[in-house]
Amino acid sequence: MSQLKSAVEYLQSLDIEAVALLPTVIGIVFAGELNSGEQETLGNFLIDIGDVLFTTSSLIEIKKAKDEEDAKSDQQTDASQSLKEEQEKMQRQIAELQRQNQEMQKAMQELQKMLKSILE
Repeated sequence: MSQLKSAVEYLQSLDIEAVALLPTVIGIVFAGELNSGEQETLGNFLIDIGDVLFTTSSLIEIKKAKDEEDAKSDQQTDASQSLKEEQEKMQRQIAELQRQNQEMQKAMQELQKMLKSILE
């Protein structure tokens, strides 16, 4: 497999014109060595390999995009959950402050009653 990877790296290092011309040259060389049946067999075989590589490459990219989308969705869900938890915490704090306010109002009313009774 390392030779295959080396060949791919070599193709990737070539400029666009060379990559476009190389299959034509290889095809012409093979055509000179093979009869029409052999050419058809080899050509169809290479096309099938290309189709499989293209399909798997596309599926890998689709899965990668889906995984990234799922991760982003999970982050949004986490952020939403954090906001919800923060909102619930604030609501508890508001309820506690309201309770304290009511206690203070009762204490003020009692102090006013005591002050009124002292002044009378």
